[in-house]
Amino acid sequence: MAMWSQQSGIKMSVITDQIGVQVYTCNAIVPKKKNIPPVPRKKSQNGPDAVYENHSCVAIEQQGLIDAINHPEWKINSIYGPDRPYEWNTIYEFSTI
Repeated sequence: MAMWSQQSGIKMSVITDQIGVQVYTCNAIVPKKKNIPPVPRKKSQNGPDAVYENHSCVAIEQQGLIDAINHPEWKINSIYGPDRPYEWNTIYEFSTI
């Protein structure tokens, strides 16, 4: 999986041994309640007078199939503990386009 910014030219590639990836695009970063202030941008990102808008960030979460415990036909053992630790590998590669 890869994503990049046309504006900055920064590219991030994600390589993982997990079967699933959840992508969250910060669609609710702008507070809905008026008494909660918006998140100010860092100085290096035109802040602090500018604030982050909805969809202005992204979170990438590598994971197994989240409902596997309820689907024995998938043949995925999703029970982990001291005798069977949960381990995974993810590599983040950064480059420019």
